[in-house]
Amino acid sequence: MPGRGSKRRPYAPRMPTEERRRQLLDATLRIVVERGHHKVTMETVGEEAGVTKPVVYGVFHSRGELLAALLEREQQGAVEQVMSAFTDGRVDLARMPPDELIAGITRAYLDGVREEEYRWRCILFAVEGAPRELRAAIAESREQLRVTLAGVLESFVATQSAAPAVDIDIASHSLVAFAERAGQLILDQPETYTVDRFVKASKVLLRLLQP
Repeated sequence: MPGRGSKRRPYAPRMPTEERRRQLLDATLRIVVERGHHKVTMETVGEEAGVTKPVVYGVFHSRGELLAALLEREQQGAVEQVMSAFTDGRVDLARMPPDELIAGITRAYLDGVREEEYRWRCILFAVEGAPRELRAAIAESREQLRVTLAGVLESFVATQSAAPAVDIDIASHSLVAFAERAGQLILDQPETYTVDRFVKASKVLLRLLQP
């Protein structure tokens, strides 16, 4: 029986499992971005979401499972954001000239970063203080992106009459690093590093692939 003066947490109304899962992941995302990975515990997530710790354990069995689910959700959301540029007509692989294509992809990506700041902070700044499992997942996703970019670059180079000025493998690594750093700067120093600046820079990088 609670002692006199002790505070009882308000009862958390029951909700469908998927809705509760989304609530807890949203709370975890806020903690990660505002306080850091090391502050994520089943108790702090419950407090942030306004529920008890047993409620959190009822959806996620461990802190590791919770963090992995968060990263998976945010990465999937990030991919969908970027791919939407192709489905809504902002980027047309078949018809756009290469410089317009790279500019469109860069703009769509960085606009997405600005629109979903917490999502992209979780992804782009997750390595610092992140558990080993999360760092491994981020590294795997980075490599998948690099391989995809390498394929796009190879297709572009195949249309050229001479060999490119740089190695495709090195170029794909460089583009991934460029994208990550661009996203970080857009979030941390938006007044100095604008989307337009990075769009222009992406066109310069493309010219290196032209003979």
